Amino acid sequence: MIDKEFLDNIFIILKQDVEYDNKRAWDNIKVNLVEKIQLIYINSFF
Repeated sequence: MIDKEFLDNIFIILKQDVEYDNKRAWDNIKVNLVEKIQLIYINSFF
């Protein structure tokens, strides 16, 4: 029989992984947006 505490610990670890992945993905999206905006900005002058 698997005890509740064991399941809770697994759930907490999984939840932390998902939150970390989401933060990383969001950081990547922001970096990509900034790079695209900079390219558009630079290209508008030349």
